[in-house]
Amino acid sequence: MKKISSIILAISALASFSASANSITLQLLSGVNNAGGSAWAYQMIFANSDLENGDFITLHDFGPVTAQILPAGWSLSQSLLGSTPSQLSPVDSAGVLNATLTWGGGSAPQGTAVGPIFLLQSPYDLSNTDTIDYSTLDHVMAGLNAGDPSKVLSTVLGTRAPTVPDAGLTVGLLGSALLAVEGLRRRLSK
Repeated sequence: MKKISSIILAISALASFSASANSITLQLLSGVNNAGGSAWAYQMIFANSDLENGDFITLHDFGPVTAQILPAGWSLSQSLLGSTPSQLSPVDSAGVLNATLTWGGGSAPQGTAVGPIFLLQSPYDLSNTDTIDYSTLDHVMAGLNAGDPSKVLSTVLGTRAPTVPDAGLTVGLLGSALLAVEGLRRRLSK
């Protein structure tokens, strides 16, 4: 019985290791100030990875991208709430743009390799450097889970759009709304 439980534990450990080893991860190569703000170079790292149309990498809360150089087969989109694989919960402000790279080059087995580099230009300089979340979705290339979606949530250095304080505008609007409700209540009670 002890031998069987040891074998089950070993298989469980291998299964959990292989599930986390199938992925796209990002590595920051450089972030430099330039005349337009800052330029960021990232490299994709593939581990037992197979790209299918619609697979993606999202840099959450990166801010606006003013220029980009992308590898063949990848396109860039921006939205306030970026593409996120199910069951992952990145830090993602609804008021800051995300940068999502989406694969559209057909089925492309990547295996385990250092992948292509992409460059993003931000209007903000390096004084806005922060750790930001990124999430990826690709597919497991080989093994017991071949063809299954592979999801990653991790962090990388990047630009973060500066937060603009609302100078009390929210409290002022709430106060105005409460006064209007009170005025309406008094008018209806007469």
